[in-house]
Amino acid sequence: MVKVQFMDGQTLSFDLNRESDRLAWERFSSGEGWSDSITALGILCRKTLHTLPAPNSGLQSFGFGAGLIKDKKRKRVSGEMVWYCVDHLKISMQVYNTNQKVISVTVSGLPAQSED
Repeated sequence: MVKVQFMDGQTLSFDLNRESDRLAWERFSSGEGWSDSITALGILCRKTLHTLPAPNSGLQSFGFGAGLIKDKKRKRVSGEMVWYCVDHLKISMQVYNTNQKVISVTVSGLPAQSED
């Protein structure tokens, strides 16, 4: 279950295993203006809420997303993930059905440096 927490204390929940919630998430995450009011993305797994606080100062660009982690060998969902794309960083959190959590930061798309 993906949770979105806002500055005003409101929380939205999306069960990405359900098609109706997955479609609602797609509409929500493609909407304009939400990124300024999000304080955290979270994943509820086995009665534990794992949160990834939103970075919020001095950003040039900000995006967010969520998805299912699929185990292709066993043909089942093995967890969920949430992420932020902030300037040239992707900060992601994966929570597996076993309640294990992995947080990663990757750098991508750095602009070419010009030598004047």
